[in-house]
Amino acid sequence: MKKFIIAVILLFTLTGYAFAFSSADLQQLLETGSCPGCDLSEADLSGQELIDADLSEANLRKADLQGADLTRANLTNANLHDANLQGAILQHATLAEVKALYSNMVEADLTGAMLRNADLIEADLTGAKMQFATLNNAKLEFAILNDADLTGATLVEANLFQAFVQRAQLIYADLSRATLLFAKLDDAKIASATFKDAQMVGCSGCP
Repeated sequence: MKKFIIAVILLFTLTGYAFAFSSADLQQLLETGSCPGCDLSEADLSGQELIDADLSEANLRKADLQGADLTRANLTNANLHDANLQGAILQHATLAEVKALYSNMVEADLTGAMLRNADLIEADLTGAKMQFATLNNAKLEFAILNDADLTGATLVEANLFQAFVQRAQLIYADLSRATLLFAKLDDAKIASATFKDAQMVGCSGCP
């Protein structure tokens, strides 16, 4: 699969086709498994095995990472604005400071992932696996977390203004000092979850 993609890159490069991403950066990622600071905007990385990849500060805006395996990958401060990560595996990945506004993370596996200070405004995390993920100070305004599993997750001081968290698993989750203004937690399982000093005005389903 990697050889095929590299061949396609070379073909288009020779014919003068204009990429949104850097073909050299994409080739580096596929050959070495890492490319920090690279321009991979709009690149097709669907289904790629990128375990332990270093993509810190990479530009992955509108990239297709559907079904990609990014287990333990470093995506610190990466740009994932409007990227497609549906069904991607991001177990124990580092996504601190990531910019993932409007991204599609439907049914992505973010178990144990680090998302401190992540910008996930209007991101779609429907059905995502986020057990024991760290989302302290994350921006989740208007995000969709319906049916997501946030068991044991940490969302201290996270902003979930008008977020949709219906039917989600929040058992043992820590939402201390979180902003839940006008959020929807209807039918969410919140047994043993912590909401200490959280702002919950207008929140439906909050304790």
